[in-house]
Amino acid sequence: MNGSEILASSGTHFSCCPIRIFPSLVSYENYYQKVIKNMPEGEFKRLIRKYDENADELMRNSREAADMNFSFPAPLNLEDAFKRTEYKNFPLFIDRYAELLPILEQLDVESTAIVEKPKMVFTDKEFGMFSMDRFMMGIYPIMAFWSESNKEFIQPKMVYYSLKYKKVVPSEDVIKEESDNGGLIFKLKKDKSEVVQKQNIVTTEKDGAKKYTLLSDGSKLDYKHNGKYGTKNKKVYYVKLPSKMPYKSVRLFVQIGNNAGKDTVNTGILASAIAKYLESLGFAIRITIVINNKFQDGRTNPKTGTKSAGYRCNIFDVKKYTDTLDLSSLLYTTADSSFFRVKHFRYNIAEQFYFYDTLDSELGGTVSLSTTKEMLIDAMKRKDLECEEDTLYYFVGGSGIQSFDDAKAQITQTIREVNEDNRRALERVKSITL
Repeated sequence: MNGSEILASSGTHFSCCPIRIFPSLVSYENYYQKVIKNMPEGEFKRLIRKYDENADELMRNSREAADMNFSFPAPLNLEDAFKRTEYKNFPLFIDRYAELLPILEQLDVESTAIVEKPKMVFTDKEFGMFSMDRFMMGIYPIMAFWSESNKEFIQPKMVYYSLKYKKVVPSEDVIKEESDNGGLIFKLKKDKSEVVQKQNIVTTEKDGAKKYTLLSDGSKLDYKHNGKYGTKNKKVYYVKLPSKMPYKSVRLFVQIGNNAGKDTVNTGILASAIAKYLESLGFAIRITIVINNKFQDGRTNPKTGTKSAGYRCNIFDVKKYTDTLDLSSLLYTTADSSFFRVKHFRYNIAEQFYFYDTLDSELGGTVSLSTTKEMLIDAMKRKDLECEEDTLYYFVGGSGIQSFDDAKAQITQTIREVNEDNRRALERVKSITL
């Protein structure tokens, strides 16, 4: 498994809940897709085909029913649903975000996390990464001397000039001798006549205007832009060094999905609205998706191998503290039913197969947010205590959100309870840790 798994107590609700932790949405999907690929023919594979065929038929034959079950506008068919990665009804989010804003304004809280952000150290050495922004801050055009007769730019340099023959001579025709005062003198090999060093470009000035000629042949030179640029900023290369510091941060847990016939869009809109608003206040947001279903017919307890009523929880981050918030992708994962009721339904069946569960053809049902919070808050705080000791955990979603009014009521209640919930969780974790 490309992740990890821990066990959490779930109080009086269910007997056992393993938390399956994946580093990202991609790793979560890849894991269960491999399970499906390697699944032999049987009742589990037949159930996956049944759900796929039913979904495809509904999308193709009834747009109204498809929009109700798979979010407006629904995918055109199953293939379209598999390809979807972005939320398609962004105007709905904009309208509901405006309605949520008066409640969200109460979210300015004291919360930090130790976040590893790369620190950029700039250097005048040409190694590391090149910064175009730094280069452009001191940019200037590079000027050079153009020889029309030679059809090339001439670089200024010292050359050897024969005083006897009044011309530039090659360096291989020149010998060096030590003078009486310890210096160097230059002579032609063939006749020992005097040679001096001169600039290969001769500059003359008349009435404030400068004229440039080539010493070797007297041809005119034009001083102009050679098509290249330099910069006055000496430090345009940088390296990234790891740096851990406390930042204003909040971690948001979003329990996605809902029971049959219930709209899933409001959970995603609420979660995305919280993330957008807090980021506008300068908070770094970590967003963790939570998917857990209860199965009354029995889930295998990985500790004992026995079956009992319970549920499993899959979690994965869709945004790290340092990631840029991608609202369209976040809304797709949290608000678009085609993700939960097409892709996740397949993974739900794959999970049952993997753990030798009794097949639940109805795919179980979502649990309440209070159950999810009870199971996760201590376990996650303990796991990430070093970085998130002073980080507030917000929980939204679950079976309690069946309308937009439910979403507004849930965030209002969460704001009232979040500080106390997190304080108690930290006390419990620290008492065990110590």
